[in-house]
Amino acid sequence: MELVLLRYLHPRMVFSSSEALNFLNLEKGYKGELKSDVWLKGLTDEWIILSDLSLEYNGSKFQIDTLIIACEKIYLLDIKYFEGDYTIKDDKWYNPAGILQKNPLHQLERCETLPEKIAARIRI
Repeated sequence: MELVLLRYLHPRMVFSSSEALNFLNLEKGYKGELKSDVWLKGLTDEWIILSDLSLEYNGSKFQIDTLIIACEKIYLLDIKYFEGDYTIKDDKWYNPAGILQKNPLHQLERCETLPEKIAARIRI
């Protein structure tokens, strides 16, 4: 939803450098998710593919890019569309310009942990 809003605003206003960077990152992320969707179209009909899920558990909101439900497994995909050579120092990620970025592995851990908690609660 944020990307849609920014697409409307972009031609009508000048973004600050941080707003422009956020817009660019959202656009790139969306393009990455579209590419992922194209790659997944080749999967068999026996798999259920759910895309762009927004969920909440115990007041914590989280988003799952793609959830694939197969016969005996569930696959969680967190799509990233990074470009360039990233550097990792002490568990911190730096983009090619040397700017500190959010660690994508932390987001993936969160997206794995919360559904596990939900599944454990459903089994009770």
